[in-house]
Amino acid sequence: MKVMQIHKQTHFSLFALPVSFDIDLAELTQRYRDLQKAVHPDRFANGSEQERLFAIQRAAQVNDGYAVLKSPLLRAQYLLALNDVVADGNATISDPEFLMQQMDMRESLESASVKDDALTVVENTLDEIEGIYRALLNEIKQMFADVAPDYAAINNCVLKLQFFNRLKNEAETMLATIENK
Repeated sequence: MKVMQIHKQTHFSLFALPVSFDIDLAELTQRYRDLQKAVHPDRFANGSEQERLFAIQRAAQVNDGYAVLKSPLLRAQYLLALNDVVADGNATISDPEFLMQQMDMRESLESASVKDDALTVVENTLDEIEGIYRALLNEIKQMFADVAPDYAAINNCVLKLQFFNRLKNEAETMLATIENK
């Protein structure tokens, strides 16, 4: 018995972009705007109920696709999923250097709240986090560009990127709190 697979449109095909981690964000944004104009529910206000429902669904699909593709972390996770690599949200990383780096940065941020130079400490830690974040993005970009990508290695880098993304968000929140005092 032959099973027929239903072809599901990917976010890349929706925006007529090549399936790649390295995408042109300006082109993505322009295509997003064009699609939004074409499928905006207001254009179908006088249409049938089915047309209005389709427009709402299509607009949601366009918004979701744009959100995923414009975010490097979400784009990497999406590419992994397209290649049947399912990220485990509870996965741990056993890289001791990475773990020490995480602990050191977290300790810096935690100690910043009790120091007189908290702003400087948080800014310096944030700079360090952003540098590592960019390095991980470059590493992921290079690994996806390989002829035969090692998806397990990419997944490991994406997990690290998730950790640094959370840490970056925490540091940015601390920085905003300090600046608003």
